[in-house]
Amino acid sequence: MSELTKVKTIAPAKINIALEVVNKRSDGFHNIDTVMSAISLSDTVTLTKTSPNSGVRLKTLGVGTNPIAQSDNLALRAATLLADRASIKRPDVNIELEKRIPLSAGLGGGSSDAAAVLRGLNVLWDINWPPDKIANLGSELGSDIPFFVYGGCARCTGRGEVVSPLPDGWSMNLVVLMPIVPYIKNKTSLMFQNLTTSDFSDGRHSWRVAQRLARGAPPATADIVNGFESTFSRLYPNVLSQFESYDFERTTQLHLSGAGPAVFTFLRKDAEFELLREHFQKLGAQCFMTQTLTAAESTEIEYVK
Repeated sequence: MSELTKVKTIAPAKINIALEVVNKRSDGFHNIDTVMSAISLSDTVTLTKTSPNSGVRLKTLGVGTNPIAQSDNLALRAATLLADRASIKRPDVNIELEKRIPLSAGLGGGSSDAAAVLRGLNVLWDINWPPDKIANLGSELGSDIPFFVYGGCARCTGRGEVVSPLPDGWSMNLVVLMPIVPYIKNKTSLMFQNLTTSDFSDGRHSWRVAQRLARGAPPATADIVNGFESTFSRLYPNVLSQFESYDFERTTQLHLSGAGPAVFTFLRKDAEFELLREHFQKLGAQCFMTQTLTAAESTEIEYVK
């Protein structure tokens, strides 16, 4: 077994640069075509071996963690699943999550935590599975988890679990805004259930975004789309008024991430970050200045003997 007693890693949030819902499948799920990027807004996951027979234990720190019961926590479920599949006889570990990513925001925080646990325990328990095997396991718990196993930027298809990594040559600064909304359990499922055929598209925007990013070029504004936007507008009209108030000197173009309600906007290099932060916070929004991450930056593990 490994001599390591502790590993630490970040669990980055993500944005959907393009998100298209292609169709509904016979199994009840939907096929999507999306380009996602990990960003520097992140949780921190620390995994520590403990005394024999203490089991897998979870401690969560940070604001807004109460709505999720431990039995529903993806990080805890990921550890239990990996221990079972890898035949770990003594899966005795403390999982400490330091949460910064807002809950149920469309930023993938729970899925990223789960992926970080899988990546970290793969090292701590000396399992040494390749990323594709870890990603396949993660897909049993959530469609976004495989993306976070690889990190960086990728085009994802199927239910989201088919990951095609993109090169690291593209980088952008951005601001992520989280409006004032109550926690909505199973929000993504609710959004899928309320899609109409007019919300479906053929993946052309995601394809074009992926082609540009592969060349190190920024995405074209016309291709930064989200198939959930119409559904979100129908279900949460009160949130739209908040988005409208966020417009900064009529120059801020906001894009929905995932199933929302978090939105993001890319920033010019000369943007005055603190001025933007002050503006948005006065309106009540949580405001995060962040950057896109490379695959290595979003999956790095710190080893502790």
